[in-house]
Amino acid sequence: MNLIQLELLHWCHDQNEVIRQLTIHDHPHWQLEFCVKGSIAAHDGKKILTLQPGMVFLVPPQSSHGFQKPHPNTESYSFKFKIEDDTDLSGSRIRLVPPDSLTRWWGRVLLELIADETQGSLIVNHKQDALEYLLLNIMHYVYRGFQKGTALPEPITQLREMVLSEGREINVETAAARLGCTVSSLKYSFARAAKQCPELNGDTSVKRYLDRVCLELVENHLEYSSFSIGRIAETTGFPDIYALSRFYTRMRGFPPSHFKPSG
Repeated sequence: MNLIQLELLHWCHDQNEVIRQLTIHDHPHWQLEFCVKGSIAAHDGKKILTLQPGMVFLVPPQSSHGFQKPHPNTESYSFKFKIEDDTDLSGSRIRLVPPDSLTRWWGRVLLELIADETQGSLIVNHKQDALEYLLLNIMHYVYRGFQKGTALPEPITQLREMVLSEGREINVETAAARLGCTVSSLKYSFARAAKQCPELNGDTSVKRYLDRVCLELVENHLEYSSFSIGRIAETTGFPDIYALSRFYTRMRGFPPSHFKPSG
């Protein structure tokens, strides 16, 4: 993919915005939503996904989508832009980009670029070029990766989406039920996929994978959100703060209160 030029058309900072009615729509330009705080329901034209802090939701032109924010405790940034020559991206699908070390870096740079800026001052202060370059970098990373076949195979992708949406409520049994298969067949198909996936380092355990993704989700809240640990436990599907603390201590060797942001 050779992206030539990206032009930012509009951006906005939505804080404590309430959208109770889901309105599915499309438009002729690209859109990128970056969640900073809370949970946002994002519709990809077929199903509803949950956008958590640190996640990127990337919408190609003419793609049906919509957002729902039933509660006021959310914060997000929306960027609308066009690409000079996006023929290589024709037929691209909406992407929910899960949090990782790179998306966290994007998030920090985005917030630094646009802090205290307005639609007009971004141009005056010569930050728009930098923002456009960053958006181009995100596009290049996301779509080049999928085009080169580096996307996680099923059922790994399906399991990841479940945990990112519902957190600790997803275990091996519930995941198998959602996928309409037995626990044994899920373990078998996961093991086959895991052996072909370098990111898993040969680990073929479904439970350990679910734990890893859940840990990633928890740490994303710890780094980005202003939620208390009790609120994070509630948001990520743990029954209480003690269950979250036990899980985190088992995974990291120290309690969540000792978490230190990266960077």
